[in-house]
Amino acid sequence: MNYITKTIAILGIAPLLIPLSPGVESEEPPTIIAQNLSEIRVREEEAQQYLAAINSGQLAYYLEHSRFATRIDDLDIDIPLGSNSYQYDIVAHGDEIRQTIVTAKAKDSGIKSYTGVVFLFSLGESRTAIAGICETIKPSIYPPTIPTVPPYPSIGVLCPDESHALVEFDRKKTF
Repeated sequence: MNYITKTIAILGIAPLLIPLSPGVESEEPPTIIAQNLSEIRVREEEAQQYLAAINSGQLAYYLEHSRFATRIDDLDIDIPLGSNSYQYDIVAHGDEIRQTIVTAKAKDSGIKSYTGVVFLFSLGESRTAIAGICETIKPSIYPPTIPTVPPYPSIGVLCPDESHALVEFDRKKTF
């Protein structure tokens, strides 16, 4: 290693010299990359928070109507049906008495999509509801498919392949 190479390594200025190297295309500066990542996080967190609110709204709706809502407008929450980043929908699946599914479908292929779910279990005279959110592992305009109903509420939401559970949004309520 010559003196110049050692100095560049010690000072950590190699990334600054890459645009000056012949034949090497310059990349976006780190500040632009950080801004883009921050913007992506904000957009994805919006969807996560909206799905958590819809799941909570579904639990409240169930307690009042003994079934889940089939439209977001039926819930007593202030959530838009869409934003610049996502389209929100309650998915019809034929079992509005024991489960509800809501999706946040990304409008941009550079962000992740989500599926929220609430499952209802009857345990003796009490009922237990578990709620959770599945996130695509990679950015996708397609939300995760319907999660599997777990055999027991203590297991939590079982997300499908190509997605994972956001455990910070797991909820369990017995009533």
